[in-house]
Amino acid sequence: MLKPILIILILGTLFLIAINPIFAAVGGGEIETMLGKAAGPSYGTSAETNLSVIVGKVISALLAFLGTIFLVLIIYGGFLWMTAGGNEEQIKKARGIITQATIGLIIVLAAYAITYYIVEKVKEAAL
Repeated sequence: MLKPILIILILGTLFLIAINPIFAAVGGGEIETMLGKAAGPSYGTSAETNLSVIVGKVISALLAFLGTIFLVLIIYGGFLWMTAGGNEEQIKKARGIITQATIGLIIVLAAYAITYYIVEKVKEAAL
């Protein structure tokens, strides 16, 4: 009984997190300007996007997704721990989930920090 509820809760949370706010209202102005905003970059109306911007956005999205997974694992581990009722095996499992999630987050953030540092040093050396 608990597994279907937990799965629905996790999937619902991921669905709500994935929804981006959409703003339909565009400020007033000339019709060409408003059409240019709606047309997007394929019609040459917005600034050029280079590879580094795209990679940065992808990395940002991945870090947000990993943060969400970390939060779900921490909540799941805490839930297991709180509902253990003195069951040492379940407490050990919950503690393991929380520990592994925390170690995983530290590894991901450290890898990001090291990569950022190296890229910045390469940029400085190239100038």
